[in-house]
Amino acid sequence: MKIVGIDRSRSTKGEVFFRTDPPLSEKVFDAFQEVWQRSGFDFDEANSMLIWRGPQYVDSEFIRQTTIYLSEAENRLRTLRNASLKRDDEFLERLSRETGLPLV
Repeated sequence: MKIVGIDRSRSTKGEVFFRTDPPLSEKVFDAFQEVWQRSGFDFDEANSMLIWRGPQYVDSEFIRQTTIYLSEAENRLRTLRNASLKRDDEFLERLSRETGLPLV
């Protein structure tokens, strides 16, 4: 995931709205919170955008670090989803063998 810009129409001095590519989902944002693991979490999510309400100055290093954590959150979700699909597939294969019915 990449931060691609600042939403001019929604952002103010105390609240910066970042557009991401792909658009930020609630699931990715929740995983991002877990990855960030920092007290005083000053991010929020709305309208598929990442919102920063913190006191820290936002610079290119801040954006770089945030992008890394967003990507890590996406990767965690992808890994969990793949593991779940594998478990489901293994279950269905076993059920097919045990019942003699094909998977269609």
